[in-house]
Amino acid sequence: MAKQVTFYSHKDCGFCGDLRPLVKKAAKLKGLKFVEVDVEKCESKFCDALSYVPVVVLDGKKLSAKKIETFLSS
Repeated sequence: MAKQVTFYSHKDCGFCGDLRPLVKKAAKLKGLKFVEVDVEKCESKFCDALSYVPVVVLDGKKLSAKKIETFLSS
């Protein structure tokens, strides 16, 4: 199974717009698939449970802010 980064966001989220290109670029550099999910259109239990966006998930594991920082810098 290919590794992937899933970026959960909302169109009205300003920080999502700032973070999206950074995560997308880091994913590309690491050879990972980048998938963006708009939480307004998502009907999964995971999306229903989100209390904020953006959320970055790497291979099914939600990354903390510190781990996102590490992901972007490594």
